[in-house]
Amino acid sequence: MAITHLLLDIEGTTCPVSFVAEVLFPYARQALGPFLQRHGAEPEVAALLREVEAAWRQDPHPEAQALGKTGDLGAYLEWLIDHDIKLTPLKDLQGRIWADGYGSG
Repeated sequence: MAITHLLLDIEGTTCPVSFVAEVLFPYARQALGPFLQRHGAEPEVAALLREVEAAWRQDPHPEAQALGKTGDLGAYLEWLIDHDIKLTPLKDLQGRIWADGYGSG
């Protein structure tokens, strides 16, 4: 019998959903700058940052457009986190930040 589906994780099954909102998201926001300083030049992370930058140019939110005048991609990422905006490259970055945090204890 061939495997047709693979279930990796459903939010709230390995930890309470509140843990995600109260611990993981704030941790990712706080660790974002240091993570980007350490890993921003890595090809996979740099590609994600280019995707975020491209999304930023298309973002219709006035607040996001105002941030565009600063050119501060980190500030835009923080804005996305603060507004719980689901952007695939951001979610990938958050996952990498969490993995980095768990890996370093």
